[in-house]
Amino acid sequence: MTDTTEQFTVIMNRLENLFKGDDFNKAVSVIVETVVEKLSQSFKQELNKLSKRIDELQGELHDTKLDNERLTDELQSAKDEVGKSIGENSALRNDINTALKLEPEYGL
Repeated sequence: MTDTTEQFTVIMNRLENLFKGDDFNKAVSVIVETVVEKLSQSFKQELNKLSKRIDELQGELHDTKLDNERLTDELQSAKDEVGKSIGENSALRNDINTALKLEPEYGL
């Protein structure tokens, strides 16, 4: 037997010696109701803790989604800037190439 089982058996034997017949049944009923109530309270407390943690995680997830959207927008803006710079650099390179072609012709 496990320690818990042995302890339970000892308690039940003591109760049986203290209470006879219906009194024993009433005592056991009170004990069972008390244990069930305590377990129920403990379970409710744990559920409340888990519920609060779930709410916290949902808030963190929402914040993360907002951060991701903001970062995606910043990334797109950066890509647009790079594209604009590439376009400007291409135009500048074309101007330079045109100037280089004109240099011998016009003495530039």
